[in-house]
Amino acid sequence: MEENRVRFILSEIVVDEIRDELGFHVFEPTVTLGIDGVNVIEKFGEKGVESVIIAGSIEDTFVDCKRMAGLYERVLSIFTEGSYSFAFLGTGVAINLERDGDELKVFLEVDSIGPVGNLKYGDYPLGRVTVVEWIRAVVNLAKEVRDLFKRHNPRLYGITKKQWFQIGQLESWLANQQQSRREMRNAELEENG
Repeated sequence: MEENRVRFILSEIVVDEIRDELGFHVFEPTVTLGIDGVNVIEKFGEKGVESVIIAGSIEDTFVDCKRMAGLYERVLSIFTEGSYSFAFLGTGVAINLERDGDELKVFLEVDSIGPVGNLKYGDYPLGRVTVVEWIRAVVNLAKEVRDLFKRHNPRLYGITKKQWFQIGQLESWLANQQQSRREMRNAELEENG
């Protein structure tokens, strides 16, 4: 298992929001992004982005993750390059990503709906990550949120669990990427040794 260099961290979790019959739309934790164990939003004076409608945000970002991974029809494969966004619904904040080969430049964008605390309108550079690291972080976040619903609102989880099927698609892609890297390393070892 590979180490998670990139991860989303949820805080200020209000279980009553999850238990609400509209929990999918009203669960609004604070979200931050960690890269190499550092809260990269904190360096701009904020502990994270507050009151993110997280379930809807994740659902929306699955589209870009699948684009990054090339999981759409071949006709659309040209769209794996370019830029992507993980909008934190309800906040005026998004994480924007610019692809550079297998890497992504990561920026926090505060739009005109902001400002958010110390974060004023504009873009804030957060670092670089690989496509695999980013997709793994989104999948892990989605699984964490899904599991919170499963534990605290089984009825709503039962209704919405079909919306989370994309987790499995992205996990399969990640497993294939890991297997491909392993095979390439083994081929290099055989060639050199």
